[in-house]
Amino acid sequence: MSQRGAKARARAAKLAGAADPLVRRAARAGAVAPGVTAAGLLTLVTGITLATERHPDPTAEAHRLLGLAVEGVSPRTWG
Repeated sequence: MSQRGAKARARAAKLAGAADPLVRRAARAGAVAPGVTAAGLLTLVTGITLATERHPDPTAEAHRLLGLAVEGVSPRTWG
């Protein structure tokens, strides 16, 4: 692994560690589905960013993709 890659992974781990308590609190409050993690959300955002960077309207496409993703991580009420 390159030094640059190692630094990027360290920054991502630090950010995920800082966000973990917030995500756990959101899960306890029912604001996100159980099993959602800060690392998973960071990966999702990174993926959306990379997927839309060359799109003709990257902002609109990122919002559309995030909307699709949110439908998948929001808790569902059955019954």
